[in-house]
Amino acid sequence: MEADAIGGATNLVLKTAPQTFLINSNISTGYNQFLFDRSFTSFDYKAINRRSPAQVHPGELATAEDFQTKSYQYKNVEPNPNIIASLSIGNRFFKKKQFGILVSGSYQNTYNLTHDIFLLPAAQPNWTPSNQPLIADIMIRDYSLQQIRKAIHAKIDYAFNPRHKISLYSVYVGLDAVRQRNIIDTIGIGSINANVEKQYESRVTYQSIYNGTLHGDHTLVKGLVLDYTGAYSKATANSPDWGSITVNGVASSPTFKWKTFKRRWLQTTDEDIAWYGNLTYSLNVFGQGIETKVGGMNRNKTRVNFYDEYDLAFAPNQSVTSAGISEAQFFVYNGLGSSQDANNYTINENVNAYYAQMKLTLFKNVQLLGGVRIENTQQGFITKVPDNIPGKFGSKKYKDMLPSISLKYAITPKQNVRANYYNSISRPSFYEIIPYIIQGEDFNEIGNPYLKHTKASNYDLRYELFPKPTEQLLVGVFYKNIINPVEYSFVRESGSPSALDLQPQNFGIATNYGFELVVNKFFKQFGVSANYCYTKSEITTDKILYYHDDVKGNTNKIVSQTRPLQGQADHIANLSLIYKSPKLGLDLLLSGVYTGKMISLVSAAYGLDYYQMPMTRLDFSGEKSISNKNRKYKFYVFVKISNILNTKTVVRIMQPNLTLPDGSLYLPIQDTHDNIVVQRQQYGQGYLIGIRYKI
Repeated sequence: MEADAIGGATNLVLKTAPQTFLINSNISTGYNQFLFDRSFTSFDYKAINRRSPAQVHPGELATAEDFQTKSYQYKNVEPNPNIIASLSIGNRFFKKKQFGILVSGSYQNTYNLTHDIFLLPAAQPNWTPSNQPLIADIMIRDYSLQQIRKAIHAKIDYAFNPRHKISLYSVYVGLDAVRQRNIIDTIGIGSINANVEKQYESRVTYQSIYNGTLHGDHTLVKGLVLDYTGAYSKATANSPDWGSITVNGVASSPTFKWKTFKRRWLQTTDEDIAWYGNLTYSLNVFGQGIETKVGGMNRNKTRVNFYDEYDLAFAPNQSVTSAGISEAQFFVYNGLGSSQDANNYTINENVNAYYAQMKLTLFKNVQLLGGVRIENTQQGFITKVPDNIPGKFGSKKYKDMLPSISLKYAITPKQNVRANYYNSISRPSFYEIIPYIIQGEDFNEIGNPYLKHTKASNYDLRYELFPKPTEQLLVGVFYKNIINPVEYSFVRESGSPSALDLQPQNFGIATNYGFELVVNKFFKQFGVSANYCYTKSEITTDKILYYHDDVKGNTNKIVSQTRPLQGQADHIANLSLIYKSPKLGLDLLLSGVYTGKMISLVSAAYGLDYYQMPMTRLDFSGEKSISNKNRKYKFYVFVKISNILNTKTVVRIMQPNLTLPDGSLYLPIQDTHDNIVVQRQQYGQGYLIGIRYKI
């Protein structure tokens, strides 16, 4: 397993074919509460042009005839109910059942609505009072989203004999997402002459992932085991003919004018080829167990990204009419597109590693595991910007030596104490180190080719108790020292003193420490499953403080601020109440998740970080058998209700609110004078009912 695992790593062991014939299928339908209360906006997504004008006729200027408008003609509809279905079939064959095959497929077609209000901050806060946040825009956004998911998994395995086994796993996952977004953008709340912009966006995204994995386990001689894995993966993401139309006017007038029409094509392909091998030798010396293991891996990943963007300009002073975009006149502003944009790039990452470790079992109740891993990383990219532009290409190479040691003490056969120390890393993603710039959901996003990878030293201590196979108690503490964590922060947009960009950056040294608790307990048919984690994270960074000085006037200075890490909640808790009755064939589950306060965006200004507020989500599921328990086949009916509390995502700036002279709140969606709500996002409840069939 790779060392890119500061937060831990998950080792997925996939199911193999069962010893007896298996069929497991289910189909369900449901609705989102918002679909009862709000309109769903759709468009003809099949009308989009899969290829950009530059791909259709390279080197030629694009004209208005190259851009269809059918996918920008909207209508409000009542969508069909959600459909979710799956089917699994498996069995083993031959005399000794040494050959197994398991195939599983799934299909989902779901509709969702999201309502969101977002307050866009100005690039620079006010001086009086110091660092008073200013709002540049107020955006009311509604999203209509249809998602079609398809997946098929297949795993075959063959046991030549108890000493030699191989398996081949393949998976294909596809996602078609059709999204329509409406935005009303205004800063003039309370003013009848406020300028208003409306934006209508159509976006279709096609994503797919394919993976093929060959795995083998072989006992070469007594005590010597070889296991290996070879994997090929390919992922694609394609957003063709993704565009947005902007119109503007004033709130006091029903007449709006066409303003801008932006179209873009985005295509990304990732390919991974990887192999992993481990050689394990086990023996006993004077009754003490010794296991020595060595291994290595290599993974080569390549991404090719294509980006093409066109700005279409409307003929002057055209009013928006009921005829819509089909009657509007426009021409192409940049007819050659964006072929020399930094978003057109090829990037490669090669990781090779090797390790050695030893595990000692002493006196049957003490286990000591220690080793060291050497990991080498090479990254390089080239973009299609002109040769005289900085950021044409770049490369990076680094080596990490990563020791680890683990001690396990078995107090009794059912309880242990574990202590661990290990070093780990986190590499920046491909998109973070390319010097690109692209329009994001709220801000323009730019890459950072100077980004460093993150290193961490990790310490853990845990007590474990397993009273019964279905019960456990885990209590642990942890500490992490993190060097160069990557966080997304606001930066001033180049050439624009009033706009902000979002960029990944390194911010020095951080610490993460806390404790965690896991409890699973059953009282006959009733059960409780709970876990809680408290995390205290700290990092100290430089910030800009804007203030007014009687001598200097409006000015600023650099000050230090200690804050939590971005995305690290202080409290995370899960509680599930369970009822299981095999006699009644009834399973019920009520689960709640609490996520504490955390920074969602880092500001360059002192005290103006964006904090996502604490939130609690509650879900319910139930399943009832409707077949005779003695039959080989069974039917079940099930229901699921998600987000019962209609939990909202709320983001605040923890600074005093803007107020009017009479003391009332000036900005919308506000509920206090003590801080500023900058985002409130609603998702609604979800309902699902279905039937499952199993042999």
